[in-house]
Amino acid sequence: MTEEIMKKTGEISAEKTPCYVFDLDVLNSRMELLGNVKASNSKICYAMKANPFLIEPMEAAVDYFEVCSPGELEICKEARIAPEKIVFSGVNKRKEEIAEAIRYGVGIVTLESLAQFQYVKECAGEFHRIVSIMPRLTGGGQFGMEKSELEQIIVESRNSPMLEVAGIHYFTGTQKKKSEKILEEARYLQEYCDDLQKRLGFIAPTLEFGTGMAVPYFEGDNFEDDLDAFIKLADFISSDGKKYQWTLEFGRYLTASCGYYFSSVVDTKKNHGIHYAIMDGGIHHINYFGQNMAMRVPKIIHLKKNEENRAGKVQEWCVCGSLCTFADVLVRKLAFSDLEQGDVLVFQNAGAYSVTEAIYLLLSRKMPGIYFYSEKSGLCMARDQVETWRLNKKTEIRR
Repeated sequence: MTEEIMKKTGEISAEKTPCYVFDLDVLNSRMELLGNVKASNSKICYAMKANPFLIEPMEAAVDYFEVCSPGELEICKEARIAPEKIVFSGVNKRKEEIAEAIRYGVGIVTLESLAQFQYVKECAGEFHRIVSIMPRLTGGGQFGMEKSELEQIIVESRNSPMLEVAGIHYFTGTQKKKSEKILEEARYLQEYCDDLQKRLGFIAPTLEFGTGMAVPYFEGDNFEDDLDAFIKLADFISSDGKKYQWTLEFGRYLTASCGYYFSSVVDTKKNHGIHYAIMDGGIHHINYFGQNMAMRVPKIIHLKKNEENRAGKVQEWCVCGSLCTFADVLVRKLAFSDLEQGDVLVFQNAGAYSVTEAIYLLLSRKMPGIYFYSEKSGLCMARDQVETWRLNKKTEIRR
């Protein structure tokens, strides 16, 4: 969605902000581009925690959805996502939650621990259903398992006719800006699976690799070409990694570029020589990974309420949100021309995580509305603004 398109629609005014707009044309172009570049022996898995609103527009473009909670599973059910496309993941999977996922028919259940392995074994036996499992190799921290436990699962699964090991899962973190690091981890996973074949006779059907590829967010980042790491990984998979089938797991790398966050200027003032713009949104709505206390500047479009009587005066502004905390600063210092009350600032590359991971309940303000945009359909509401004060009060308990 270009600035020209946003101005032509004229539909996102101060009366509708704060809100998110997800450009489905940008999303489709992104998915088509990655689909054309990826290795033939690889598939794409979308980590829906990045933006659950986009699972239906993305269903035809991805092979799997990573689902990390019972709530995300319910979202997939309501969206009628094919259960065989679901990889049920997450560190906190209770037996009853695993049972529900298996009843729904999810394609794969990842394993974060021996306890989860035991739960799946019990559920598979109770339901008399073959379950595909994928143990996760730890890269450090609380996620996954050490090799000894992972290998114990592989060995024990041979004696469980209701279990089949679908592969090995490996993911260590996000926003990796050096392609060498990503390739190093891909080689590590492959070499470990080569070793499993030698020692245990286990041939991994799939290597599920969370790449953690970085996306550009701030001034100074390279917005022209963020495909370099993806192309290098695709080359590795199609050459050195060609003996395996790979599933590449992405979140923000797929969706960040399609999102826009609209927020209106509700007040302006000058304190101790600093010009402040107060927005109707704030850090409870927009969150960029690595923003560093608002010192880094994301790409922002300034939409003026009107062009009349504007002097063309450029000033530096500190852009702040609506929360009663000194932390609510969106941009510490940025120059705008004739910024006034009623203008709208559009924060770009907001298609991943902000829509779900920001601190929405602070001050009991409304959650932003959500819109889809495409050239064919125009602007369509996906969710209206939501009152949060009802969630921040005592609930009457009926006895």
